[in-house]
Amino acid sequence: MTMRSIALFAHLLGMLALFVALALEWLTVELVRTAGGANVPSVAINAPGALPRLMAIAVVLILLSGIFWAVQLGVLGFA
Repeated sequence: MTMRSIALFAHLLGMLALFVALALEWLTVELVRTAGGANVPSVAINAPGALPRLMAIAVVLILLSGIFWAVQLGVLGFA
């Protein structure tokens, strides 16, 4: 497996993690909104605890693999 395919996989995995985190955040907000303050499901209470960690992993994967691709393609010299 080449370094390029690993970077592409990491980039796609980071994007997938980002979309999962955003969907989880949206679901949590919807559950709290529809509950109206009473009987909020435990999923809506426990899920936001994992969001910062998931978002950080996604951002690091996207950023590092994106920098690798920018170096490989020579985009950094365009400025």
